[in-house]
Amino acid sequence: MKNLIPLMALWAFVACKPSVTSEAEEPHQHNEEAISDHHDQVHLLQRQMEVMDIQLGQFQQLDLRHTIKSNGRLELPPQKRAEVTALLGGRVKSIEVFPGRFVKEGQLLALLEQPEFIDLQQMYLSARSQVNFLQSDYERKVQLAKDSLSSTKLLEQAKSAYESARAEKEGAAAKLMMLGVSPNELEAKGIQPHLAIKAPISGYIRRINISIGTYVQAQQSMFELVDNDHIHIDLMVYEKDMGKVAIGQEVVFSITGKPDSVFHGKIFAIGKAFEEGPRAMQVHAEIDNLKGGLLPGMYVDARIVTEKHQVNALPEDAIVTNGGLSYIFVEEHQHEDDAHSHDSNESVFHMVEVATGAHDMGFVEVVPTDALNRDDLIVTKGAYYLMAEYLKSQGGAEHHH
Repeated sequence: MKNLIPLMALWAFVACKPSVTSEAEEPHQHNEEAISDHHDQVHLLQRQMEVMDIQLGQFQQLDLRHTIKSNGRLELPPQKRAEVTALLGGRVKSIEVFPGRFVKEGQLLALLEQPEFIDLQQMYLSARSQVNFLQSDYERKVQLAKDSLSSTKLLEQAKSAYESARAEKEGAAAKLMMLGVSPNELEAKGIQPHLAIKAPISGYIRRINISIGTYVQAQQSMFELVDNDHIHIDLMVYEKDMGKVAIGQEVVFSITGKPDSVFHGKIFAIGKAFEEGPRAMQVHAEIDNLKGGLLPGMYVDARIVTEKHQVNALPEDAIVTNGGLSYIFVEEHQHEDDAHSHDSNESVFHMVEVATGAHDMGFVEVVPTDALNRDDLIVTKGAYYLMAEYLKSQGGAEHHH
């Protein structure tokens, strides 16, 4: 009995002592709550985003429902492209430009060596000198004829010789001007040893078909110039849709090299005859938001908008699915009081559930379940990788894209 009394006292002391385990569990519970508040977040460093090629963007206003599908190409009007040739053949002395360079009308492109060009200049200068001499002789005989000191026959001979020489001079001058040489400049500077090839229009050098030292034949194409500022779209619209197409309608299109970029235009002309093969009409549209990178010959996937009903749309790569639901990733705005919570080189994204609608041109109609700000940045490319990172943090739940 004496041994039981100390044991009972010890048990009472332990029972009355505050529980250490319960105090330790309380902050753990708070931590779980903090984690649950951010369970839909993904943190990525800037380097990770670069490696994954994560791209950000915003909603685009597109009409994905009331449209006519069409395909076509980017083209230039005939007056905005030029094939540069030489009227005289010759050996290429120098090339003054390179592909892709912008040149102004009249700018020097190349120099050719051609003896016939020198002969033509000599012919003009000789004809000019002869004209000056015969003009003086003719004017002298006119005066003599008035004074009855010269016969009519001699006057007619002087007039004929003068007019023949003048015609020869004018012919040589015309040939020089066709070659881009001013007769007045030739008279002032003398004979030029090289034939200058100049740009007939302002534009970009698309192609160079010559090299230094090669012989260029007359009428051979040496350069191709294009003025891309006047690029437009040529579309083919099938017969069944022609009644829905009108001048002034909006055209939305994308190009193969930039599937995530959307361009806009308006129809300015409709063809008046069907193409025999596909029974389609050609429709021409000017481009409103002309950007760099659009080149003649590029194929386009276009939609002609017949009714205005725009929706919020994102590229297909912006949508990921998990458990039968669709999501997008939105970049969180970093507040000053949160600046210490993560690295300045770190971006935080949170998942937002969305409902999807019409699909077209690589874009999807998107309706978020949570309200988003107009300036929110959304992951438009690489959302799949963010979902993978998210699932990794959650233990690898099943998902698909």
